[in-house]
Amino acid sequence: MKIAIVVAEFNQKITSRMYDVALETAKKLNVDVVHTSNVTGIFDMPLVLSLIHISEPTRLRRISY
Repeated sequence: MKIAIVVAEFNQKITSRMYDVALETAKKLNVDVVHTSNVTGIFDMPLVLSLIHISEPTRLRRISY
């Protein structure tokens, strides 16, 4: 499985740790992280995820946002 990770810069102390845990978990589960993106806040995430999905429709599995 291939995934993208989108991280909010707002409250970076918490979200940076969440990002680190997501990478560790992906590695343990043999999941390929093919794209990582930072956004200002959570309201920007749907737009970025849509753009990633449009540009990589067959490479990524949409899990949630």
